[in-house]
Parts: sequence; structure tokens; C-alpha cells
Amino acid sequence: MAWLKIDQTLRDHHKICDAADELQVDPAHMTGMMVLLWLWAIDNAPSGSLAGVSDGTIARGAQYGGDPTAFVEALKRQELLDDGPEGLTIHDWEEHAGNLIDRRQKDAKRKAAERAAKKAAEPEASAGHPQDVRKKSAARVEQSKSRERVDTSPSDEGEEAAAPADPIPFEKIRILWNDTALSYSKANGVNGNRKTLLTARWKEHPDLEWWAKYFARIEASPFLKGKNDRGWKASLDWVLNAANMDKILEGKYDAEGGGAHGTDTDRRAAGDYTRGFKE
Repeated sequence: MAWLKIDQTLRDHHKICDAADELQVDPAHMTGMMVLLWLWAIDNAPSGSLAGVSDGTIARGAQYGGDPTAFVEALKRQELLDDGPEGLTIHDWEEHAGNLIDRRQKDAKRKAAERAAKKAAEPEASAGHPQDVRKKSAARVEQSKSRERVDTSPSDEGEEAAAPADPIPFEKIRILWNDTALSYSKANGVNGNRKTLLTARWKEHPDLEWWAKYFARIEASPFLKGKNDRGWKASLDWVLNAANMDKILEGKYDAEGGGAHGTDTDRRAAGDYTRGFKE
């Protein structure tokens, strides 16, 4: 069974009410259609990407009976769907389904580990060993794992626990964005979904200098700054999305000759800037 996170303010949210007005439906009906679309996405678009999905399919996922194109355009105008360079995505999908996605990834890893363990035991079984011998062998493996776990634990019960991780510097990263990515909209705060995204990305890249270089790379990208066929421009929330960050780091949006983290000048400036935080 899958679970979605739905905020209690959804029913009165201005985006829901404005979309309802555009489509000439009640806000309660609009709320229900969005929840139905999210439920549809769990099984049909678990990453939140609707790239390549037709307007008709999206409308059917929400059980909207009117013009599918009008429905999708209304959701785009109200930013319930994001129209990025890779196509449509569900707005704030990680906030709604982040726990579900993490759980599914963990389940997949667990099942893969179980399959690997089962496969590793197959040669022993095929060698004609009796069942009780295989059980004893499995027990020895488990005992070995237990010893390894004991060996990696503190040897002295009185040994102090590891120091807690440093708090996430939300405000410093916000300032870095505003002062480095000068061609983009300023970030006035770090709350809600933005805070959720930044918390997840900081765990992957816990270094302010890395973030300064990342933002410098974004600033050096003409495509992300709006030089594309739609005039679309990235935002802080967009570059914090895991899938979008991967594409940026892979160089998909780099200017020709821009390098891995912007120009040499960008990289030197980023290093000088973050040293000011550390001093």
C-alpha cells in the first residue's frame, strides 16, 4: 500500500482555487482531481516526470472529463505542473511522494541483496551437500557477520559517542545562491519543499565550496538562464531537484568550453567567496 503526503492547506491553496476557476469546477472537485493525479503517478510516473505523457492520459489520471489540453494548460499556469527543459513534471513531487520513493528504493536494494545471498548459496547446494551441512554453513556465515559487527563497534563501553553532524547551513546556501546565480530569481527564504530538497542534497554534498562552484556553473549556463526556444529559466527549487542536479553535473546544460564547474574565473571566485564563510 502506498501513502502520499498531503498538506491540510491544500483545499484552500490559491493554486487549487485559481485552477478551479479556470476550469469552472468547485475547489473541492479540483482538490480531488489533483489527489487522483498524484495517486495515478505513483504507479505510472513514480519519478514525477510526465515527459512524453499525452494531455489525454494526464486528464484521465485526474479523472477530468473536459478538454484535456485545457486541463493541462491550467495546471501549468498555476504551477501545479512544472514545464522544464525535459518536459512536464509534477510540482513538488518529492514533497508528496519522497518517503514512498525512498522506501521503494530501500526495498529494491534489500531484495537485490537477498537475491545475491541466495545466489551465493546455490553452488554449495548444487555440490550435493546435505541440508544440515548447508544450515551449519549458513550459521557460520551469520556468526562471522556478527563478529564483524562487534569488531566495528566501540571497544570501550565508556567511549564517547560520535559528535553530531553539523547543522545544515540553509541561510549560507541561500546567500550563496543570491550572490552567485545573479541571473536568476532571488531566494527570500528556505522553507517547505525547498528546505526538504536542500536537506536531501546537503547530505550528498556537505561542503559550501562545492555549492558555490555548483551555483557558478549554473550562472555560466546560457540555457538555464533563458537562452532556449521557450525562454524558460531555472529556479533554485529546480536546481535542487535530484534528477535536475544530475543533469547539470553531467554537463547537459554547460556552455561550450565552460568546464565542469563554470569558467576558471567562476571557480576562483567561488573558492574566495566560501572562504569568507569559514573565516
